[in-house]
Amino acid sequence: MPNGIGDSLLKHLFPGRCLCCDLPSQRSLDLCVSCERCFRPLHQQCLLCAEPMIISGICGHCQQQPPAFSRVVAPFIYGHPLAQLITGLKHGRNLSAGRVLAHLLAEHLETRLSARPDCIVPMPLHRRRLLTRGFNQAREIARGVAAKTAIPLVDGMARRVVHTPMQQNLNRHHRASNLRNGFSASPRVAGLHIAVVDDVVTTTSTARAISATLAKAGAEKVEIWCVARTALEN
Repeated sequence: MPNGIGDSLLKHLFPGRCLCCDLPSQRSLDLCVSCERCFRPLHQQCLLCAEPMIISGICGHCQQQPPAFSRVVAPFIYGHPLAQLITGLKHGRNLSAGRVLAHLLAEHLETRLSARPDCIVPMPLHRRRLLTRGFNQAREIARGVAAKTAIPLVDGMARRVVHTPMQQNLNRHHRASNLRNGFSASPRVAGLHIAVVDDVVTTTSTARAISATLAKAGAEKVEIWCVARTALEN
């Protein structure tokens, strides 16, 4: 069945309901066009870490401390109403929100993949947090992105070996201290181009830590793919 006919049939049989405004979305996606238009696209940014900037270039932090990742790819600036979807997945276990976020990220990547990674790796959670939360929100997004891009999702390439406090209320310095030696990598990463998928990048401390670990283990190239990027904290 042609995709256009299939999509129309899906919309007719299974109309979506927007997770932001709770109105019918008029499409199979649980996000209406009106609410999607309220998301803030990320245009001018740091060419490495995607920090929102007035003019695109390399931010001061990346100039002083170049990251091990080659770039951060993020379609949006973190804020309302996109934050509803992210927190709904992360803290409300709303897997429908994960499917919407995966769709948004995959759609953004369609025109930005100059070289396809060998594999997608979800940002790992420490086993204690995984047991508490019950699932890894980054893996839910990564699974949808992998399906839409046909890039294999591979588990076990990286592990979080240090259990750290919740990072949301910490500044960049304290986040970096928390994550020192926080990851380990499999020898299988050697020579690979890897895309690490996460929901939000805030201070880049987590992204820097995992990419440094992967690079040290021999990964040829590491990118960070996320749905949203916040302003860099001091």
